[in-house]
Formats: sequence, structure tokens, C-alpha cells
Amino acid sequence: MRVMCPKCGKLIDTDGTKPTIFCSECGNNFALEQGKKLFDRQYGAIANQAFLDLTQRGAYDHAIKLYKNCLEIKPNDLSSIVGIALATLYKQDFLNINFNKIKPIIDEYDIYLDEENTFLFLSFVEDVIKETRKFLREAKERLFKDGKCIAKKYLDSYLNGLKDIVDLYNYFDETFTICSEEEKKIFFSDHDLSVDINEIRSEANELMSKDYEILNPEEELEDNRIIIIDKKPLKIYRYVLSFELLMGVLLIVFLILGASLGDSVYYYLVIIPAGLAAIVYLLYYQLYLKKR
Repeated sequence: MRVMCPKCGKLIDTDGTKPTIFCSECGNNFALEQGKKLFDRQYGAIANQAFLDLTQRGAYDHAIKLYKNCLEIKPNDLSSIVGIALATLYKQDFLNINFNKIKPIIDEYDIYLDEENTFLFLSFVEDVIKETRKFLREAKERLFKDGKCIAKKYLDSYLNGLKDIVDLYNYFDETFTICSEEEKKIFFSDHDLSVDINEIRSEANELMSKDYEILNPEEELEDNRIIIIDKKPLKIYRYVLSFELLMGVLLIVFLILGASLGDSVYYYLVIIPAGLAAIVYLLYYQLYLKKR
């Protein structure tokens, strides 16, 4: 068990048998529970920030840095290790494909796949499968035109990426043998990762075996990122929201004028902003929300 000194922040290893801990760094004596709570709070704050960077902000390099800080506090913490691996994978692009970096990241640490860690590891594999399918789909759509690759540099990177995918999925097959059998059985009853792995591995092998031609003249992608965020729907949403708010303000103004002036005409005018707001929302729903 690790605890943190409340006075100087030193991390101290303890077997948890003594209620009081002595810090050799600053000479402070503190309660075991106090040091444990401080340790958990410090780790949790950094881990939460790293998770937000990874899943919401797209700040992958910063997420990696924070997860490494977590590992300094809690060595061999699997959630931090897979966080580093996923951030490394998410930040890849068509000229810097990172499937080959996942195995070294995992192997760098001493991980024991007990029941809790098995669930976490299998969830990680599931995330890698989703990212792999995304890569294969986007590569097909954007790197090839009329059956030809748009440039040799992209083809070389793509083929290396396919080879790395096969190697990584062979590695995943090996790790399944050391997972908790009970937890693996429960996880696989809902989603058999072996089926997905075999499908993707077969697809990657098939794609590697093809003969590819290069487009002449070669072309360059405007953005090498595998997923480009489409900001147009967000802009449309903001326009619609602004219009709805404006109609809401007009509706309130007409209601207030009608009540203060005692003029029923203003009450009838309420129909205009209410009707326009309803029409715009219905159009937005039919043209955008319904398709999503």
C-alpha cells in the first residue's frame, strides 16, 4: 500500500499494519487513513484530468504526460497504462501510424491480469478494435481514388500499418491466455473479441496481399489526421439555438406588452415567434437530427 505524507508529499510504501506512519523526509507522523486518503485524492485528481484530455479535449500529448504522473504515484496502474496506449493510438495520422507502439507500452510494465484488471484490459482491446476499424474505413475512403493510392508515401505507411495491426492482434491473442478465465468468460458472453480480432486480422492480411498502383500525378491530403472533426453541424446548431432564443425573447416581450397595455393584439403576435421557432426546429430535426 502507498500513502502520501500530508506535510511534504512524499510517497511512502507501507504494509498497512500500523495506524501511524513516520515520514523520513520531513520527520512528520501522520495517521495511515489520512495518508491513504491524500494519496487517493492526489491520484484521482490527476487521473480525472488525464481522462478528460483523452476523451473530450483531444489533448493526447498532455494526457500521456498526466498518465505518466499517475504511474509515478501508482506504479503498474493498468488504467494509466492503457490511457497512454489509447492516447498514443488516437493521435496517429496517415503518415505516423502507431499500432506498433501499443505492445511496447504494455510490456514496459509488470501487469497482473486479475479479475479487475482483466475487465479493464479487455475493454481496452475493444477500444483498439474500434480505432482499427476507423483507420481501415478512413484509409479506404481517403487514401485511394479510382482503385489507386493517392501517393507512394501514404501507401508505404498504410502497408506498414496493416502489418503492425496483424502483429498487435497476434499479441492480443497471446494475452488472452493470461487473463482471468472467469472475467473473460463474462466479458466474452456479451462481446466475443476473438471473433472481431480474427475478422480484422483476416482483412488486414487480405489488404496486404493486394497489388497497388499509385495515382499519377500524386496527390496530398489537406489534413493527415485519420478523423477530421466536421464543425459544420456545430455551426448549424449554434445558428438554430440563437434563432430559438431570439424567438423566445420576442414571445416574452409580446406577452409583457399585452399584459401591461391591456392590448390583446400583442397576445396574438405571440403566434409569430412561436410559429417561426416551431418551423425552424422541425426543419432542423428533419434535415439533421433525424439522420443522426
